[in-house]
Amino acid sequence: MIPYFYLLMKIVFIINLIYLSVIDVKTKLVPVKGQAIALLSGCVCFGLSFLFTKFSVEKGKEGGAVEALFYKIVDTPGSLLSGFFVLLIICSLIALLSGGLGGGDVKIFSAAGLICGLKGGVEILLYALALSGIFCVILRLLPLVFKRLYKLKKVKEIPLLPFITISSVLQFLQKTLYY
Repeated sequence: MIPYFYLLMKIVFIINLIYLSVIDVKTKLVPVKGQAIALLSGCVCFGLSFLFTKFSVEKGKEGGAVEALFYKIVDTPGSLLSGFFVLLIICSLIALLSGGLGGGDVKIFSAAGLICGLKGGVEILLYALALSGIFCVILRLLPLVFKRLYKLKKVKEIPLLPFITISSVLQFLQKTLYY
């Protein structure tokens, strides 16, 4: 029961990110209610990791294939907590020093660290920054290739949340399918 609810919370997190991405693209603002849902699902996953760790120790590792799959998906509570604090510190430093990261992005990255742990959270951060960098390079090169697009207004900032969403889905699928 616990692993299924843990998986459900990850799915709620991804669906919430998709919703927030659409709003972020339209308005370049991340609603506080959506941030709260992301942090709440992170806190629930953190609490469930305690219960699942106790459940898997009591039951032993002699469970079936489903339990083995969830044993790979659910991180330890220490990993989740360290992922939350490390990503909170890294993203806050990026936001303060460069000004290129908004407060909503920092909170979403922290929630991702709380859900996916330290390794998964850093993977999400790196994937999101790499994807957004590639997107910016394409936006800069497109007017050079197509002269008609040169007169278009140059984009000075892009919303990061769609890239966080893509990165979260990639990390979630990677952890589910390949571990």
